[in-house]
Amino acid sequence: MTKLALLQTSIRHVVAALSTASCIVSCGAQSDDATETLPGGPLVIGQAPKVTCSVVPCAKQIAAGNNHACARFENGLVACWGSNVVNESGQSLVATTSTDVPLPHNVSGIQNVTSITAAGQSSCAVIAGGYGFCWGNILTRFNPPSSSTTEYLPAQVSGQLAQIVINKGSDEFLCVTRLDGTVDCLGSNSNGQLGNGSTSGTVNSDFVHVEGLATVQLLGTGYTHACALTGVPARLFCWGDNMFGAVGPPFLGLAGQASNGTQSLIDNVAVPREVSGLDNSVAVTGTQASSRTCVLDKNGIARCWGQEIVPSTGRPVTIWSPERRLDAGGLLVSILGTEGGLCGVTSKGHIVCENSGETSNIADVVQAACGQHFCCALRSNGQIQCRGNNDHGQLGIGSVDDTWHDTETPDFSLVSSGG
Repeated sequence: MTKLALLQTSIRHVVAALSTASCIVSCGAQSDDATETLPGGPLVIGQAPKVTCSVVPCAKQIAAGNNHACARFENGLVACWGSNVVNESGQSLVATTSTDVPLPHNVSGIQNVTSITAAGQSSCAVIAGGYGFCWGNILTRFNPPSSSTTEYLPAQVSGQLAQIVINKGSDEFLCVTRLDGTVDCLGSNSNGQLGNGSTSGTVNSDFVHVEGLATVQLLGTGYTHACALTGVPARLFCWGDNMFGAVGPPFLGLAGQASNGTQSLIDNVAVPREVSGLDNSVAVTGTQASSRTCVLDKNGIARCWGQEIVPSTGRPVTIWSPERRLDAGGLLVSILGTEGGLCGVTSKGHIVCENSGETSNIADVVQAACGQHFCCALRSNGQIQCRGNNDHGQLGIGSVDDTWHDTETPDFSLVSSGG
């Protein structure tokens, strides 16, 4: 079996295990976009999960890397758990003497946190006042190691900012939105993903300015590309790897072969380019395992374009114009790009994933975050529940075992609930 086939099999297993066999609305049916309205009214850019705390500690946001997870709590503190090979869970390797942290622990020195993000073996947080901190492998991009024993515990990101994003599926580049609405990026630039007009392929340890963007409201990343929602009403701009069309037309690489016969394998877009024909977008994301982009509009409708895998051949093709996805889940209130493709949270509080067309049995979900072989859900009462593989303690239940778990509740007994 080829590597691609093995990957597809793994993805199907993860999504199927995440899901049950029920659908929220008529599976596969498409309704008229113009008639759809969300129960709580239209979505807005940057809308936070709606949590009414009834548990202690009460989580307000979750994030997941490949094999670790983090939670932001009502008291402004952050706790992480799971793999800690390069301190991605924020715990000193000297203190833990282990590369796994199976119980959630507070990340030392981080407080008054307003948002968190994670990807690969890295985690970041923005705190009140617009100051950013990161820990884990991403620090090698702007704080090269001085020795083999260097620990990548939280370090401050330069400047004041509103948002940090790390590229999906790994941690080879990072972008931030500054308080003035501009964007800077650092890290690998092999596909123009730093957006400064270059495709040098070198690693930039200092931030470079992304050209031509202002009044940016929200960033999203794929594996080797990035996108920004800017202005009011929002316009979408993307840049980076466009070999399979994730950045959008015009296509020069493999995505353009059908139309112009080019044999080029390369189509790098080194400065942000507008993706037209998408109105009222409130969220944008790439997916971890492919070159694809998805947006969510104010009415909770998700659309995607770029790389798709043909089931009968296992070969990638480019999809354009943007296709509606996740109809089996009804209206969505959020989307996330996982290893298994696009997943989202519906207006009825269920997780739905496109490859299965089925929904998770965890109820009252307001946000979800997925790693390589696990997912965690934030419920409307502030409780977190996780399911999947626990080979690095990423379910947060105090054990490490290479087996699949149904719904588990992380043990937050060691996490501070104080102010």
